[in-house]
Amino acid sequence: MKTPSNVFVNQALIHVMLVISAVMSGSWSVFASISMNHMHSITFASLRAILYTIVLLPVMIIADRSFVFPNNFKNSPVPFITNRLPSKRGTGLFVLCGLFLSLNQLSFTGGLAITSPNTAALFGPVNVVAISIGSILVKHEQITKLKALGITIAVVGAFGTALFEILTKGTDVQDKPFNSLSLLGYILLTINVICNSAYVNLQTTIMIRDHVPTLTVSFWCYLYSTIFTTAVASFYWTSINLDTITWEAWYGVVYAATMGASIPWTINAYGTKLLKPTARAVHGAMAPVYTAIFSYLLLGDIIGWYMAVGALVISSGVVCVGLSKSMETAKKELRKEVTMKEVMMQDSTEFVDEVEKV
Repeated sequence: MKTPSNVFVNQALIHVMLVISAVMSGSWSVFASISMNHMHSITFASLRAILYTIVLLPVMIIADRSFVFPNNFKNSPVPFITNRLPSKRGTGLFVLCGLFLSLNQLSFTGGLAITSPNTAALFGPVNVVAISIGSILVKHEQITKLKALGITIAVVGAFGTALFEILTKGTDVQDKPFNSLSLLGYILLTINVICNSAYVNLQTTIMIRDHVPTLTVSFWCYLYSTIFTTAVASFYWTSINLDTITWEAWYGVVYAATMGASIPWTINAYGTKLLKPTARAVHGAMAPVYTAIFSYLLLGDIIGWYMAVGALVISSGVVCVGLSKSMETAKKELRKEVTMKEVMMQDSTEFVDEVEKV
């Protein structure tokens, strides 16, 4: 039986977990930046993807042990394996999902290597907005005035900050304020946001249409993503010098694969079931703050005033989008409740009519 105290404790616990998740999500890019001082960004992305997929496999097997794919492997001698293999049609969607995810990972690490953890962190909250835009385009959700306002605020905040940094940040040529390297970094981070939106919405389509559990979908998407990313990284393996890769670099890979992926992702998946979109959006919008703290402590980077303003504007937009989704969820629940009452009233009326006839 749920008591008010139990509900309060559960809500407080999930908020604490989401704070920890935001800290992990905000800090992993700093450790990744340290690692990429000793290896190519594409090599780093490949190693992170391989490790994350290995970590996710047993988690998926345990969590989704009762799930079975509707495939053609009847009377298989090894049902434990074949039951977890998707059909040909399902495989195609997972491959496409993995491609978007691979492009997402490669563009993010490339943008991070060119810019900085603080710059890359600015685009983290924008992912919420991009996913919302993608969801509207594929008709998973509807546009509202508040959501449109939030999207506009976040997009203006992100690209306004990017434009300001590109046009004002100095380069080796003192009389040339335009920073082409920063421009490339922002282009890669923008590609990252677009690919992430495509990946998440395609993943959502698979879960809704085919009723596949979240962890199973994630594993297959990450498996194909790892194959694509590793294929690209294989061109850079000959340049790897293991003697120059320090333990800090390897720690960064491990941290990025666990604390920056598997653990916070699992926490967020759990929080999705218990908290409204506004609360999750607020926690997600705090990630750049934690990035700035870790970036200062470990790298000595100090966030510029314009980036702080940009982060505040972006976070405001994200909260607006989250608030709009919360209002939509409340309306859906109210409609369900009204519909249930109408059905009960109709059943009651029919019952009375039957009794009167008797």
